[in-house]
Amino acid sequence: MDRSVYDKWTDKEKVAFWINAYNALTLRAIIDHYPIKPSFLPSFRFPKNSIRQIPGVWDKLQFEVMGREMTLDAIEYATLRTNFNEPRIHMALVCAAMSCPPLRNEPYTGERLDSQLDNQTAQFLKDPDKFRIDRTGGYVYLSSIFKWFGEDFIKTYRIDKFADLGATEESVLNFVTGYLKGRDKEFLESGNYQIVYLAYDWTLNDKSPDSGN
Repeated sequence: MDRSVYDKWTDKEKVAFWINAYNALTLRAIIDHYPIKPSFLPSFRFPKNSIRQIPGVWDKLQFEVMGREMTLDAIEYATLRTNFNEPRIHMALVCAAMSCPPLRNEPYTGERLDSQLDNQTAQFLKDPDKFRIDRTGGYVYLSSIFKWFGEDFIKTYRIDKFADLGATEESVLNFVTGYLKGRDKEFLESGNYQIVYLAYDWTLNDKSPDSGN
């Protein structure tokens, strides 16, 4: 694609383009290395069938995008996170692991980006392996994505409503409460709980040959 065409797009169109590019290239990296062979050192920390076993998958593998070579990190960190204030990308970028956001069955578009990202976030928060509330124990369990990228939510979502929390967790909780209703929303707004970040499952999110799917 000609860069001059891209430069004329709206920010939403650009964000949609980069999300689609990132997700497509992640899938390409998986396909190119499938079945994934475990590496010696990563095997001690991550599942053997994980994207983490592909050497340099984020910072070394190069893909041509708009006539130049880019890594997945260049798309996520140097482009999306640097040039756009859109923290909901973290509910859309796919890393092909069980704890990652699910891959949508449609591309993101500038015209529908807000509704798509809101729907993606709502679906993400419905998954108890990514977010859940334990009222009896007094815990709120959050995906580790919110720990790793919580600072991205500060500019848009920070609000002085959650006692004894720093800017990052205040912002994340305010973001999450926007997608909750009833007792769940009231519980988060009460602030009477501890936050626990869920362990991240890096197992490859693929179908088992024995599953019949």
